[in-house]
Amino acid sequence: MICPRCNIPLETVIIEETNVHKCSDCGGHWLERYELNKIAHPIDGDIEFSSLHPEHPEKLNDLECPKCNVVMKKINFNVLAHIHIDHCDDCGGFWLDKGELTQINREIDKLNDVHDSPVVIVTRFIARLGSFFN
Repeated sequence: MICPRCNIPLETVIIEETNVHKCSDCGGHWLERYELNKIAHPIDGDIEFSSLHPEHPEKLNDLECPKCNVVMKKINFNVLAHIHIDHCDDCGGFWLDKGELTQINREIDKLNDVHDSPVVIVTRFIARLGSFFN
């Protein structure tokens, strides 16, 4: 598999007991479908499902999926976060630029710290809905 940013082969690394692909040059990660749920900090629900909407059509993306070679879409990690990640609609994979996994984990930690706020309750509800469709 080739890095969509650097055009060099990706290495296999282990994060949270999960094999993922990483670029040794730019530090980006390719995650197959369901791997983001496995490597991110734990939270109720399905992180990947709750991240798929809304899409950012105004954010142009020219990154091609390293698996499918189709142009990926730029999406929000979470409705409340300003973390924009790349997603392939064809295979369900994600490209995370260097530092985005850390940002995602910080956001999850914040959500976990605010256990019963209305925003967290709605976010968890939406994430749980996603688990019914997987």
